[in-house]
Amino acid sequence: MFTTEIEMAILNIAQFVVILIQRGYLMKPVEMEAAIISNLTEKTVTSLENWCAVLRDSGLTENRDMKKHLKEDYGVGHFQTQTIVKHYLKD
Repeated sequence: MFTTEIEMAILNIAQFVVILIQRGYLMKPVEMEAAIISNLTEKTVTSLENWCAVLRDSGLTENRDMKKHLKEDYGVGHFQTQTIVKHYLKD
């Protein structure tokens, strides 16, 4: 492939992604995080505030230990865990 063909392929992919976002098939990271938070209670039966209390009560301080705790001890999914720990550490 010549450089112009590679550039054209990249442009086509970028245009395709924009169309997917416009049609609501892809979310921006901020939108994805907001969706995870709004669905957290439904998916895990516990609110973000309660998950933060679980982490606070655990006494854990390392990011990876907190994620492991939520995943292994509570069965929380990967993306929910990432979001919970991020918000807990932000507070």
